[in-house]
Amino acid sequence: MRDDERWRILLDILVLAGELLDSQSDDLDLKARIVELTLLYAALVAILLTAVV
Repeated sequence: MRDDERWRILLDILVLAGELLDSQSDDLDLKARIVELTLLYAALVAILLTAVV
């Protein structure tokens, strides 16, 4: 997998999280958890990207 493909996957994850946050749900705990998990996953992917390069 090329670097640009990996970054594209990371951006797709962030876009998906943004769409989930924009959903009609008023559950703030759920939205906070989505943000937390997305940031953790994005950090993990970024670490793996730098480790592979």
